[in-house]
Amino acid sequence: MKLDEPRYAAFRWLADASDPDSESTLVEFWIADSGSGVILKVVESGFAALSGSDADRRAKFDGNTEGWKIELELARTHLTSGSRA
Repeated sequence: MKLDEPRYAAFRWLADASDPDSESTLVEFWIADSGSGVILKVVESGFAALSGSDADRRAKFDGNTEGWKIELELARTHLTSGSRA
């Protein structure tokens, strides 16, 4: 994990959370000021190095892409609702 508060954070997303040596992708977050708000950039990389066929890796990439869309929309909704809980 790498942290450069408050602008950058990165961590490894393990294929098997119970095995710290399992294959992983790198997830990075960048936060930049933008007028009255912020821009959050999220990049998950390393899919090409994962085991399995091209189709398996593509399925993992597509699944994680959809997951990030859902999670980021939930975060946006929470933050723009005024709730700080």
